[in-house]
Amino acid sequence: MAAIHVAKKNLGLDESTYRDFLFATTGHRSAADLSDGQLQQVIELLRKRGFKRTPAEEKRSRRMADNRQLAMIRGLWRKLRYAGALADPSERHLSAFVKKMTGIERPEWLAPEEAIAVIEGLKSWLARVVAKAETA
Repeated sequence: MAAIHVAKKNLGLDESTYRDFLFATTGHRSAADLSDGQLQQVIELLRKRGFKRTPAEEKRSRRMADNRQLAMIRGLWRKLRYAGALADPSERHLSAFVKKMTGIERPEWLAPEEAIAVIEGLKSWLARVVAKAETA
């Protein structure tokens, strides 16, 4: 829905023209009343009228890590905490680790490929901690 409002502004549509366009396209005068399919239809029509997505919008629309990957990241982080490897096991420090590895601020914003890299990094770290504990 935000993309529609950006397109409205980008194309210079006044409120009346925008509402008329929505009604003619979907039968609704508000984007809040649209189904997902109708939202996509409106965005496609706005693109045909010249709307181009900004790089920031492209970045926001990329695929995100799924819940299983996020659960694995947090699970590995907990294991590192229980192993005593973390000075600060907070979510803030997990985010700092993710940013250091990927440049992305929060685990929830990772693309699937980035989440895999973080998971593998955490696994390696945990393996080193376990190996060190076994030799001690």
